[in-house]
Amino acid sequence: MERRGRWIHMVSFALSVSTVWTRPLVQEAEDVRYAEVYLRKFYRMPMSGGPRSPRDLSSLEMKLREMQNFFGLKETGQLTPETLLVMREPRCGVPDVENFSLYPGRPKWKNHTATYKIAKYTTDLRREEVERSIHVALNMWSGAADLDFIKVDHGEADIVISFETKGRFENTEYT
Repeated sequence: MERRGRWIHMVSFALSVSTVWTRPLVQEAEDVRYAEVYLRKFYRMPMSGGPRSPRDLSSLEMKLREMQNFFGLKETGQLTPETLLVMREPRCGVPDVENFSLYPGRPKWKNHTATYKIAKYTTDLRREEVERSIHVALNMWSGAADLDFIKVDHGEADIVISFETKGRFENTEYT
């Protein structure tokens, strides 16, 4: 009986080794590197200091779970094909969690009221339609964030909205 148990253990080990060895290791390594860069950028995962240590792996697993939770994926802590697919989707550069600041430790906004003005209207919509659309959009933000928006018609504003033609912003990050 003991001999049979060893045999089952050896076969089980051989099967697991062959499964690991038959995976595309190069692609898997590239995917892991991609995930690490993604998680550092959008989930504040700390940089690893050289070869992966158990601490680095637990940090990767923790951040993968956080990201999977955020996107409503099954929380495995593993780099699943579904997780990788979400990571490869086009997106903005703002982190998904915590500080939401591109400058950690330096909050961008200290008050809870923001003023806005429309500096230039589009010719594609009536003025009232533009104002109503912006009002609705800012009300959505007010409902999700602790911010109130006040429209100003003259002077300075925290947010200046201007409808421009493409030529105005060519060769910038906004085209």
